Amino acid sequence: MYDVSVIIPVVSKSSRLPRTREVVRRLQEQRAIALEIIIVMQGFDETETIGIDGVKTIFSRVFSSSHSRNVGACHATADLISFLDDDTFPAASDFYRRVKTILDVGAVDFVTCNIVSNGKRLAASRIESDVQINRQTIIGNMWEPGLTLRRKTFLKFQFDATLGIGAIHGSGEGFDLGARLVDAGLKGKRLAGLEIDHPPLPLNSEFDVQRTFYYSLGNGSSLVARGFHKAYAKQLFKQVAKTVLYPCLNRWSEAKLALLRLACLLIGPAIPRGVPKIIPNQLAKDLIDGEIDPFPKVEPRIDRATA
Repeated sequence: MYDVSVIIPVVSKSSRLPRTREVVRRLQEQRAIALEIIIVMQGFDETETIGIDGVKTIFSRVFSSSHSRNVGACHATADLISFLDDDTFPAASDFYRRVKTILDVGAVDFVTCNIVSNGKRLAASRIESDVQINRQTIIGNMWEPGLTLRRKTFLKFQFDATLGIGAIHGSGEGFDLGARLVDAGLKGKRLAGLEIDHPPLPLNSEFDVQRTFYYSLGNGSSLVARGFHKAYAKQLFKQVAKTVLYPCLNRWSEAKLALLRLACLLIGPAIPRGVPKIIPNQLAKDLIDGEIDPFPKVEPRIDRATA
């Protein structure tokens, strides 16, 4: 009997697999808690695993972080489910024991966490004190890594598979889910004392452009869809100000990113959303080279455990 099911989407042949193995090992080191570790492997080889015993592997051919999380939740068996990225893990060995204790008290329905990183550029802002999640505080405080809630609650809402990594609208799925939870009357909190380790973001222009493009499309679309019109207008105004100010300061690269973000925020709500089937570059190359059959005759085996 598991206390918490932890769901991690993983892309086949990803360069981050060594980090993912470290994530799993860190989870296996969690104290005084029984964890069900679920890897949702997105790829074409249904026999692929991450090579660590005690991990349940589910195979999926839809390259979507949100869809993969939903699939993993459907195969989870614990009362509580939690989500991690393939490069994030709890900073403390009692992380999930504390999370379970908090949720068992019943004062909140879902929790998110703080972030710790050794790099200069964090994937999200840190907080110094707990934040009650509501429509006034949700922006910037509701994200997927470390999100934990009751499985039965999650299955009523789930992630929107048209948002997140793999989709054109490549972000906003955590905010979107959180907004729907809050609007349904559920209580959430971001806890400063619960930390997950997240690697720092790369410091290069190509990454900045890609991240700005996909994330801004998703952010704009999700803000409008959930009725956060004032916050959306504020984001637009901020980017307009940056496109005017940065050239005056001779900060041209930042000005270009601000202009790109402004454009994507504007067009994001207008672009139809859909469940992604985008193939990562390496898999696309293998398909072209004939190394992978995109339509193998062997049926994929769903919900396979290596334990």
